[in-house]
Amino acid sequence: MRKPNLADLVKIEGMHTGIFDLPDLGNRELVHSEITDDGRSATFVKLTTEVTLIVDPTLSDIQKAKRIQDHFYSVKSILPTNDTHAFVMHGGEHFANLLIRHFGFTRAAGIPLYWRRNG
Repeated sequence: MRKPNLADLVKIEGMHTGIFDLPDLGNRELVHSEITDDGRSATFVKLTTEVTLIVDPTLSDIQKAKRIQDHFYSVKSILPTNDTHAFVMHGGEHFANLLIRHFGFTRAAGIPLYWRRNG
């Protein structure tokens, strides 16, 4: 493994499917990047933030939206990164669409997975 160079990035871009943005190597949140010696796979490690927001499901949609707005405006200035991931567990499509319409969230590409490092 080695650090990628400009030629590597061109090759990686050719392999990229376009489902998500390629990492910006100048981004301060990118803490590590490496490429295999044959240039056929690469790893980019970027810091992100996950926010857990729990809202009483018996509230009306307007009340839920107001609570979400209050919480996001409250924590916005302390988020350590530009990216925040949200996993909508309850409320399904309706709740996800609320976040998209009113709070600037976008749908993530791919299948959400979770990995916990042990040790």
